[in-house]
Amino acid sequence: NESDNRIIEPGASSAAERLDTLKQLHSEGIRTYLFISPYLPGITDMTEIYKNAQNHVDMVCVENLNLRGSYKSEFLRIIRDNHPELCDLYMQIYVDKSNYAERYWGKVEAEIDNLKRVSKVPVISYMYHQKIKKGAINCD
Repeated sequence: NESDNRIIEPGASSAAERLDTLKQLHSEGIRTYLFISPYLPGITDMTEIYKNAQNHVDMVCVENLNLRGSYKSEFLRIIRDNHPELCDLYMQIYVDKSNYAERYWGKVEAEIDNLKRVSKVPVISYMYHQKIKKGAINCD
């Protein structure tokens, strides 16, 4: 959504502007692709994004949110301040040493596999599942 977009990517084009650009370029015969990145747990609606862009792209790529270094703490702070209902999810995926992250990303991969089955264009997953080290702030 646009409010998350302004927080995460200040100054970037809106999703509507990006979609309009894809439409224009694709209608001119220029190959286009949709890069859903980063896939934000609990926020990104990959199916809805695809539905809006499917007729204007030649390929779809999906990459998850990789949190490393100082950006990890900053991003968890953004989640805490703007989506406190998602704090537990982000802590389980990016901080805790449980196998929840692998199960979560497995569900996302299943969603991508389903998208591949119904898609008119190739769908490529660039999901990265290596466990990220502890050290970020908590959402508490």
